[in-house]
Amino acid sequence: MKETKTVQCYPSDEAVNEMMAVYADFGWELVSNQRCREADGSSENYDYYKTFNKLTFSREKSNIWYDEVSKYENNYHTYEKLYEDTSRPEDVNKKMYVCIVLGPIGWILLAVYLSKTKKALKKWEENDKDNHYKYYKEMSAIREKASKLVNA
Repeated sequence: MKETKTVQCYPSDEAVNEMMAVYADFGWELVSNQRCREADGSSENYDYYKTFNKLTFSREKSNIWYDEVSKYENNYHTYEKLYEDTSRPEDVNKKMYVCIVLGPIGWILLAVYLSKTKKALKKWEENDKDNHYKYYKEMSAIREKASKLVNA
């Protein structure tokens, strides 16, 4: 019996290929890859859309490695969430330009934003940076173990 799973990802070749590689390590085969666009609101004369790829995978549940690889996959997704939660705070540069253009009000907002960003970066350096890299290493090790089972 086969199981299927559908996931969404950013619509770039790099993101799609990485997602396919991750799922292949856990025994999934790509069934379909669809570029999707859905309405994401509108204002006055403009409609907004978000674009993403919808990837559908399947794998056979009767494979001898299925139970063990499924456990690895669950662990991987747990570490993936922890990895994302400990990501480095967003860089200031993009928002800085907007604040400068806004004039004095923007400058005040920029000062507040810079202060908060500095504190967030310090917190990340002290608490999350090491964990972030540790989670990445765990994710890589889990993928390698699962891939060896699937491809044995």
